[in-house]
Amino acid sequence: MMEPIIGNMGNRTKSNVDIKKPLTTKQDIPHLFLNQLMHPKNYLNADAIKINLKPEHIITLCDLAEDIISRQPMVLNVKAPLKIFGDIHGQFTDLMTFFNLYGAPH
Repeated sequence: MMEPIIGNMGNRTKSNVDIKKPLTTKQDIPHLFLNQLMHPKNYLNADAIKINLKPEHIITLCDLAEDIISRQPMVLNVKAPLKIFGDIHGQFTDLMTFFNLYGAPH
Protein backbone atom coordinates (compact mmCIF):
# COMPACT_ATOMS: atom_id res chain seq x y z
CA MET A 1 0.00 0.00 0.00
CA MET A 2 1.33 3.44 -0.93
CA GLU A 3 1.97 6.14 1.64
CA PRO A 4 0.07 9.34 0.86
CA ILE A 5 2.29 12.29 0.04
CA ILE A 6 0.59 14.56 2.54
CA GLY A 7 1.36 12.17 5.37
CA ASN A 8 -0.74 11.33 8.38
CA MET A 9 -4.05 13.15 8.08
CA GLY A 10 -4.87 12.18 11.65
CA ASN A 11 -2.29 14.71 12.77
CA ARG A 12 -3.87 18.02 11.75
CA THR A 13 -1.30 20.32 13.25
CA LYS A 14 -0.47 23.34 11.15
CA SER A 15 2.69 22.93 9.10
CA ASN A 16 5.19 25.71 8.62
CA VAL A 17 4.49 26.21 4.91
CA ASP A 18 4.16 29.90 4.05
CA ILE A 19 2.86 30.97 0.62
CA LYS A 20 5.14 34.01 0.62
CA LYS A 21 8.33 31.92 0.97
CA PRO A 22 9.71 29.65 -1.74
CA LEU A 23 8.64 26.06 -1.26
CA THR A 24 11.46 23.67 -0.53
CA THR A 25 9.90 20.43 -1.80
CA LYS A 26 6.91 19.26 -3.79
CA GLN A 27 5.64 17.67 -0.58
CA ASP A 28 5.12 21.19 0.81
CA ILE A 29 2.40 21.85 -1.79
CA PRO A 30 -0.37 19.68 -0.25
CA HIS A 31 0.32 21.23 3.17
CA LEU A 32 0.09 24.69 1.64
CA PHE A 33 -3.38 23.90 0.29
CA LEU A 34 -4.55 22.24 3.50
CA ASN A 35 -3.31 25.14 5.64
CA GLN A 36 -5.29 27.62 3.55
CA LEU A 37 -8.44 25.64 2.81
CA MET A 38 -9.14 23.69 5.99
CA HIS A 39 -10.56 26.62 7.95
CA PRO A 40 -14.34 26.33 7.43
CA LYS A 41 -15.14 29.48 9.42
CA ASN A 42 -13.17 31.51 6.86
CA TYR A 43 -15.48 30.37 4.05
CA LEU A 44 -18.94 30.90 5.49
CA ASN A 45 -19.43 34.16 3.55
CA ALA A 46 -18.99 33.30 -0.14
CA ASP A 47 -18.61 36.98 -1.10
CA ALA A 48 -15.62 37.44 1.19
CA ILE A 49 -13.62 34.35 0.19
CA LYS A 50 -10.06 35.08 -0.85
CA ILE A 51 -7.71 32.20 -1.54
CA ASN A 52 -4.06 33.04 -2.04
CA LEU A 53 -2.68 30.23 -4.16
CA LYS A 54 -0.30 30.75 -7.04
CA PRO A 55 -1.02 29.11 -10.41
CA GLU A 56 2.28 27.20 -10.24
CA HIS A 57 1.20 25.73 -6.88
CA ILE A 58 -2.07 24.52 -8.42
CA ILE A 59 -0.24 22.98 -11.37
CA THR A 60 2.23 21.23 -9.04
CA LEU A 61 -0.63 19.88 -6.91
CA CYS A 62 -2.32 18.53 -10.07
CA ASP A 63 0.97 16.92 -11.15
CA LEU A 64 1.35 15.27 -7.73
CA ALA A 65 -2.25 14.01 -7.83
CA GLU A 66 -1.81 12.68 -11.37
CA ASP A 67 1.32 10.79 -10.31
CA ILE A 68 -0.46 9.21 -7.34
CA ILE A 69 -3.56 8.29 -9.34
CA SER A 70 -1.57 6.85 -12.26
CA ARG A 71 0.20 4.41 -9.90
CA GLN A 72 -3.04 2.99 -8.48
CA PRO A 73 -3.82 -0.61 -9.48
CA MET A 74 -7.45 0.17 -10.34
CA VAL A 75 -6.51 2.68 -13.06
CA LEU A 76 -7.24 1.43 -16.56
CA ASN A 77 -5.24 2.52 -19.57
CA VAL A 78 -7.73 3.08 -22.40
CA LYS A 79 -7.46 4.51 -25.87
CA ALA A 80 -9.39 7.59 -26.96
CA PRO A 81 -12.02 8.29 -28.04
CA LEU A 82 -14.29 6.77 -25.42
CA LYS A 83 -17.52 7.54 -23.63
CA ILE A 84 -17.83 7.27 -19.87
CA PHE A 85 -21.24 6.92 -18.25
CA GLY A 86 -22.15 7.22 -14.60
CA ASP A 87 -23.51 4.43 -12.46
CA ILE A 88 -26.62 3.00 -14.12
CA HIS A 89 -27.63 1.21 -10.91
CA GLY A 90 -28.09 -2.13 -12.61
CA GLN A 91 -30.63 -0.84 -15.10
CA PHE A 92 -30.10 -3.18 -18.03
CA THR A 93 -32.43 -1.25 -20.31
CA ASP A 94 -30.45 1.96 -19.70
CA LEU A 95 -27.26 0.12 -20.62
CA MET A 96 -28.84 -1.20 -23.82
CA THR A 97 -30.04 2.33 -24.65
CA PHE A 98 -26.46 3.63 -24.37
CA PHE A 99 -25.18 0.77 -26.53
CA ASN A 100 -27.90 1.49 -29.12
CA LEU A 101 -27.03 5.21 -29.20
CA TYR A 102 -23.23 4.97 -29.12
CA GLY A 103 -22.37 1.43 -30.11
CA ALA A 104 -21.58 -1.62 -28.03
CA PRO A 105 -17.99 -2.27 -26.95
CA HIS A 106 -16.08 -4.70 -29.15
